[in-house]
Amino acid sequence: MDRIGVSVEELAERADISSKTIQRIRNDLDYKPKFGTVVSICVGLQLPLPLSLDLVQKSGNVFMPGSQKHILYQMILTGMYLNPIEECNELMKASKFKVLSKEN
Repeated sequence: MDRIGVSVEELAERADISSKTIQRIRNDLDYKPKFGTVVSICVGLQLPLPLSLDLVQKSGNVFMPGSQKHILYQMILTGMYLNPIEECNELMKASKFKVLSKEN
């Protein structure tokens, strides 16, 4: 965030997640964010794939082979990371999944 000059509030808007969640991820080393939240942050920061995969790994999340949802995550991180989060969420909804930032 610091390298690209994005504030907590700006990232919250870009990723469609609360600023409180971003602060928790940054400050609480024991907090494990949901996978969809991590993907949202990657899109909000427009991270290229290698940096996204690093963030996913550091968050403690793991891609499950054969999972349609995780295939969508990979598609988003590979080819849609420059798109607005709303477009990524439309793909999730069209595939019958909850939007990235509102997952259970």
